[in-house]
Amino acid sequence: MTQPPAIEAPRPEPPPFAWPSQDLKNLIQLAPVSPYTRALLRIKFNRPVPENCQTFEQIENWLATLPLMLPPSRYPVAQVRAWQGNSEYERQRREIDNGEFLTVTGRIEGYEYRKEYWTKETDVKVPLSVFEEGEEAFRDYIEERVRDSDADYGDSDYADGGEDDGLEIDEGFEELMERAEEMIAQRDN
Repeated sequence: MTQPPAIEAPRPEPPPFAWPSQDLKNLIQLAPVSPYTRALLRIKFNRPVPENCQTFEQIENWLATLPLMLPPSRYPVAQVRAWQGNSEYERQRREIDNGEFLTVTGRIEGYEYRKEYWTKETDVKVPLSVFEEGEEAFRDYIEERVRDSDADYGDSDYADGGEDDGLEIDEGFEELMERAEEMIAQRDN
């Protein structure tokens, strides 16, 4: 007696990937093969992007196949519930309190009104979550804190107006990102 041929049911396609943020999705669409983009994805999803994923669609399909991974909590459930709904500032303070930060020196030089020259320089503790948001968020975070710091005044000269030279950071973003990736990997393992 021969068996009838087996009929295989079509496999459903994976559900569409739910992007954690529109900014991340836009970055992947603009630069899917950029080393920065791939490093950010590796940090965000705790796995390297396969070499054969070269387009936005390929990366999105790959992400849709990943199991939903929640990082292990270091805090008791009661504490986690108490923190829900906290602001981004409170979350960043918690990261700094837990030692999850890199210290970066930022500096802005300029002058005001009578050409009173000044310098603002401070060490900024940058939470690892800021690195996960990318270079623009990193620079904005540092610049905000440097601009809020006290200025050291120098020589004066008489003129109207005022301006500054913009933010300077002592270390390059690439080197800092590598150190941040190592710290994030240690934190998540």
